[in-house]
Amino acid sequence: MILLRAGGTARGPAPVSFSVTVSGRGIPMEGIARVPGPFDNPLPVSLDIDPAATVPALLRTVRDRVLDLGAYEWVTAGQIKQWLGYDADADAPHTLLSFEHRPRPAKDLAADLAAQGIHVEDADPAGLQTTFPISVLAHRDGMGGLVLTSLHDRGRLHDDQVARMLDHSARLLRRLPARAEETTTVAQMLSELDDTAAPRLYDHPPASAERRLTRLRGPSRPGAKTVCLIAPPGTPEGCHRELARRYQGPEALTALRADAAGLPESLTALRPLLAAGEHLILGGFSGSGALACELARHIAADTGTAPLVVLGAGHDAGEDRVRDLARALGAAARRPG
Repeated sequence: MILLRAGGTARGPAPVSFSVTVSGRGIPMEGIARVPGPFDNPLPVSLDIDPAATVPALLRTVRDRVLDLGAYEWVTAGQIKQWLGYDADADAPHTLLSFEHRPRPAKDLAADLAAQGIHVEDADPAGLQTTFPISVLAHRDGMGGLVLTSLHDRGRLHDDQVARMLDHSARLLRRLPARAEETTTVAQMLSELDDTAAPRLYDHPPASAERRLTRLRGPSRPGAKTVCLIAPPGTPEGCHRELARRYQGPEALTALRADAAGLPESLTALRPLLAAGEHLILGGFSGSGALACELARHIAADTGTAPLVVLGAGHDAGEDRVRDLARALGAAARRPG
């Protein structure tokens, strides 16, 4: 439910994918539970979640899917990716859920040790780097309480996003036993979190080509040109905010999200500007050059005038590079034509 909300799709049915770590000790091999060494293996789970469906129905579906994983504990994550047709890590689920698996200790072992003056505490799980954007481990502390810890890739998720996901998970776990009845829907449970903003794991592409184009600001004088900033794939929402603040020219500023938009969709998004006769300047950070040049070539073929293309360093290259790109865009806008 947290992943559904974090994906920004809590208002309608949507597919949700994540991985669950299996113990690797459920295979039919005598004495496997006592064999030392790491056997944990992440296996993917995918299901469609309808916010209008009931929470018990969702829990039963998840239970059945996870139980089905028991037949594949011997299969490596790499083999699973091949079976599912994953060509890159980017296609894999964004989240790994791990439930700590411990061999069962001998009965009354703690009491026997205590009688001999030996005190043994449960070991806390140690965290390592993860190839997933976020990995969540559920385990029990010395008092039997449930503890959630996480590891995440700071290149893909911010600390505050992960903290909010864990906070929302804990709040739902506390409220589910008391408030989730047979008729309680997923949407009703998620409404318990409406007092805080949902963390976003990724940005969804707009529903239509026209909505891929965002006006950042209008022109400060009539007849000014329009600077269209093309967001490189994978850049965060609002990556042009600092550039727009630094830009001093009178030109209008727009932003084109090209993550999921190919050349035809991008041309469709720009069509209203071209139909209005606006003189475009295409610009952006490193990574947007190929699309910008292709757009300029097609615009020149349709209108007879090729827009200038201005490119800079990466969006995270620092304030000086952002300032350099703003100056270069301004110089291009002052050129006649």
